[in-house]
Amino acid sequence: MLNNLKEVRAACGLQHIPVSVGLQTFKAIAQEGKLTKDMFDKAYVDLLSAHGVSAPSEAVSAAVYDLFDRDQNGIVDMMDLVCA
Repeated sequence: MLNNLKEVRAACGLQHIPVSVGLQTFKAIAQEGKLTKDMFDKAYVDLLSAHGVSAPSEAVSAAVYDLFDRDQNGIVDMMDLVCA
């Protein structure tokens, strides 16, 4: 798992984006403080694009979503975002 986590972190592009900007972006698209996978994916790609970072592969995007969905309930909520 550690190698996988390192690979996801290296490939996700989020290291180029300030945490506060990322949180604001995800918060802005959330509905009632929650993000579905589709909403998360849109915010993630828009965030990367706004910072000149290419969108990752679907596999990396799915892995990032899984990392954020810490309680594995299929929804990323504000607590998941803060903890990730």
